Amino acid sequence: MKLLLLKGNDMGTPVISIVIVNYNYGRFLETAIKSVVEQQSFDQCELIIVDGGSSDESVEIIKKYQDKIVWWVSEKDKGQSDAFNKGFSHASGVFGCWVNADDLLLPGVLHDVIGYLKKNPKSDWIGGGVVWLDKDMKVTKCSSNTQLPAFLQRISPGFIVGGPSSFFRISIIKEIGGFDISLHYAMDNDLWLRMLTQGYRLSVLPRYLWTFRMHEASKTTMNLLPHDVSVLNEDRLLDGRLLTERYPINTRHEKVVSRIISIIKLLKGAYLKSFIDTIRYRNQPVQEVFK
Repeated sequence: MKLLLLKGNDMGTPVISIVIVNYNYGRFLETAIKSVVEQQSFDQCELIIVDGGSSDESVEIIKKYQDKIVWWVSEKDKGQSDAFNKGFSHASGVFGCWVNADDLLLPGVLHDVIGYLKKNPKSDWIGGGVVWLDKDMKVTKCSSNTQLPAFLQRISPGFIVGGPSSFFRISIIKEIGGFDISLHYAMDNDLWLRMLTQGYRLSVLPRYLWTFRMHEASKTTMNLLPHDVSVLNEDRLLDGRLLTERYPINTRHEKVVSRIISIIKLLKGAYLKSFIDTIRYRNQPVQEVFK
């Protein structure tokens, strides 16, 4: 594994490329876009939007912000993974991250990530915590993350982070072959597992980076519903089987490693912080809690 120094922005190269993928989520899209373009330090970044040929108001919203977007397209694709690959193929930043159209970056994230990268120019992969929201964008849960030792990341095949909370060198995506378009749910887990297999390790910032919104049309929400027997759910189960085949996991080993990780999170206060913040912010609008 070759470590590269951070060289973005010195000659006009963006430090971070943010990719938003969307399909008929026009009712959420503008909030996601604003969470990026209104960020402090956005002038050191670039925004790319990949729309899957939406039939709602999505394209009109994208055009409204096209002066903030370096590249966008609205055309039929092969799904979310294909859209990610398309977006990052047009990225010129040193680092990249994605934001789903129904989620958002929390204020100050780009500023803090860029600040961290300047102090730690050999970092390859950065993550943080996530705030869960209901359909009205009120906080339901806070999930804090913590730094794990490199050896523990190496032996933990189940160690993953949330997609939009992760910032990674775009060169890594090219190195490992991008997103697997056959995966419709576990494409992010597969990406993290391939990165870990190649020796890349996650550095955790001690803050919440993004929000995850639960609503009736969310893929995740639909698969949490007990009555759901849709094709989407079958796809999710298929993704899980494919990951199990690709990354064989010893159940006993996984349980032991999981317990060790839980102990570390307990000792480092991640669980306590998550609990306290959840109690403190629950049912409050996210815009009022994080400014």
